[in-house]
Parts: sequence; structure tokens; C-alpha cells
Amino acid sequence: MASHEVKLLEKKMEEILITFEQNDKYSEALHAYNMIEMKINQLLASLSGEELNNAYEVLAQCLFRQGNMYRSMGQVGEALRYSEMEAEAARRSGNNATIAQSIFSEGVTLISNKQLSKGLIFLEKAKELFDKEDNYDCIQGRGWYWIIKADLGNKRISETTSEEIIEFANKALEIFETN
Repeated sequence: MASHEVKLLEKKMEEILITFEQNDKYSEALHAYNMIEMKINQLLASLSGEELNNAYEVLAQCLFRQGNMYRSMGQVGEALRYSEMEAEAARRSGNNATIAQSIFSEGVTLISNKQLSKGLIFLEKAKELFDKEDNYDCIQGRGWYWIIKADLGNKRISETTSEEIIEFANKALEIFETN
């Protein structure tokens, strides 16, 4: 029964994304995600095995979204704190794609916090993990890796030529168009 509740909470996160996040209502989204985080944490004690791993995957997604809300609101310190909690939940999930997404998220947070070289190391580590599997989440992760690389170059945050920026953007498009 508890695993069914976790699935409902995952579905609720998608509703929050559409209703609040995509409409730039970050405070409302953050509050709703906080409620989901509390509910998942309450359920963890009643789960075991694969159900527990799945709950940690959903918790990692929830913490990721909260971190994104803090980044969007300019609260990079809180975003970093949530990235660290996300990393722990991802590790507990045992899912390679979830772990890679978490490492990627922390890299973006570090870059947002003006820690470019450390953030780039995290992005590269995430890409290595994304490249190990061909499931949907890993393929999407590879695409987002190239989008971030192009964006960093385009914003002159990293030393990237115009040709490289175009190459990075084309790699992302190729990944998303074929998958």
C-alpha cells in the first residue's frame, strides 16, 4: 500500500511542475514539494527492498525539484544544501540514472554558485554515468549535458568557441530528436 502512495506522490510532483513550476510560481511549487518530501519520509520506514529503492528515487526527484526552485529564486546556498540531500537519496536508491542525475544537479548548482571548475568536474562525472546505459533517463541526461555545455559557452562562463557552442547544441538536438 505504501508503494502505491509513493507512486501517487510522484504523479503529484508532475502536477506541481505543470501547475506551479512552469508558470514561474516557485514559492508555491517549493511549498508543495516540501509537503511531498515530508510524506515520502514518513513512508520510508514502512518500505523495504525494491519499494524502498523506488521511494528513494522519488525522494531524490523531489529534492532535485526543490533545489531547482531555490536556484530559480536565487538562493544558491539552499539549492546546494538540497543537492547534497538529493545525492544521499539517489545513492540510497541504487539507481545509476538517479545517481547520475543527482551528480549533474549538484554540478549545475556549483556552477550557479560560481564554482565553475568544481561544477564542470561533476558534469563530466555525471556524463560518464549517463554514457553507461541507454535507458530514457540516461539518454535525456546526455542531451542536457550538451545543452548546459552550450549554454555555459554562450553565456561566456566557459572558454568555448562559437563553433564548439554550435557543435554542443547540435549534439543535444541529435540526442533529443532521435530519442
